[in-house]
Amino acid sequence: MTAYNNNDSAADNTAKIRQSAEAIRGDVLKTVQHAKEGARVVADEAKVRANEYGTIAREQLSETQDVLVERIRKQPLQAGLAAFGAGFLLALLLKK
Repeated sequence: MTAYNNNDSAADNTAKIRQSAEAIRGDVLKTVQHAKEGARVVADEAKVRANEYGTIAREQLSETQDVLVERIRKQPLQAGLAAFGAGFLLALLLKK
């Protein structure tokens, strides 16, 4: 830290204040740059994880769809009745 005293001229004190301000400005710029880099890293990691979760969700959805199609093929009457019942209940709920 720069010391200011009454023995220095106003010009000297002004120069010291400017030097201090420039040093602070440089520190702030470095801090902002580090924050940007950190945010970029976090965003990249979040993007990778979101892609991984999306892939897992698509795989699970595909597996569930395959299971449902197979069950409908094996038991079409029960599947039809279940679909009719679900539709009937949904219609009752939406009517209110």
